[in-house]
Parts: sequence; structure tokens; C-alpha cells
Amino acid sequence: VRAACTMDYPVSSFRVRVLDDGASTELESAVAALRTEWPHLFYHTRGRQSGKVFAKAGNMNYALFTLQEKAPPEFCAIFDADSIPMPHFLRATLPHLLQTPEAVLLTTRQYFYNLPSGDPLSQSRLHFYTCENAELDRRGLAQDAGSGALFRRQAIIDAGGYPTYSFSEDWQLSLVLKGLGHR
Repeated sequence: VRAACTMDYPVSSFRVRVLDDGASTELESAVAALRTEWPHLFYHTRGRQSGKVFAKAGNMNYALFTLQEKAPPEFCAIFDADSIPMPHFLRATLPHLLQTPEAVLLTTRQYFYNLPSGDPLSQSRLHFYTCENAELDRRGLAQDAGSGALFRRQAIIDAGGYPTYSFSEDWQLSLVLKGLGHR
């Protein structure tokens, strides 16, 4: 949360929303304490959703369709709870969407700082990022792998939001957007 709040971008130009499907009073209190330093940080919950199928997609759709209804942003970024965005994330990604109006989704590689030596469980997904998705990108078919994605909000709204019929809502959304003719 701190890393998202301190990205190198004018704080008047972005908001950080913590979406909590666990209705954690501890998390709510922690975010409230951080708001004194970062007023562009907000906590939201739909109540306890633990154990519900496809809760992540539902949580993101809640933000897209409900929280952002009155003041919808043009662009949104998604970070998982265990992600630490680099300070330059917005400055490095946003220009690509600004320069390419037909592009609706940009996905970045996820880096991990605490993997055991040799990455025995392949958590870095090195092959996916350096081989598979790199080749898909070359062909204009790259898939969103979740955290660290930046997208045009309206395209996701027009697609009906994040698919709630798959545990891979990010991957499925990429396919839906491609099927609708988006880049």
C-alpha cells in the first residue's frame, strides 16, 4: 500500500483504493492511519466475502461499477495484495496507452524479491514472462497475468467487467477484450 501511495506521479492525479473482501477491521485501521500521510488512499469493503467463488473478480467489478461510478477514472491499475509497485510504474506504463489509443490493456512482468534460491516452485514464472508472453506480445496476443496491469476503464466496463466464471479472471479478460477487437 505504501509503495502504491508513493509512486512517482502527482498525487492529485491518482487514487489508491484498498479493496478488502475480508472486512478486516485491522486493515481498515491501518489504512486510516496511513491516510493522514496520503489523503489519496481509500479503504473499501463489500463485507466478508471469504470462501466465495471468484471473489477477486467480484471485488474488482465492485470497484469498477460501484466505487468509480460518480468520478470514473480513464485508467486503472491493479496490484495484488502481495505486490510492490515500482516507483516509476505509472510513468513507465501510462505513456504506452496514451500513445496508442486502440490499446486498452497493458500488462507488466511481476518481480519477486523474496524467492528461495533456485526458485524451486517456479514462482517467478520466468518462462512465462521471458518466453511465452514475450512471443504472444510480439504477435499482438499478450495475456494479462494479473497484478501490475494498467487498463482503460471504459473498455473493461464495455466488456461487462472482470469475468466471474473463471479463477483466471485476468487471463479471461484478455481473451474477452481480444475477442472484442481490442489491443
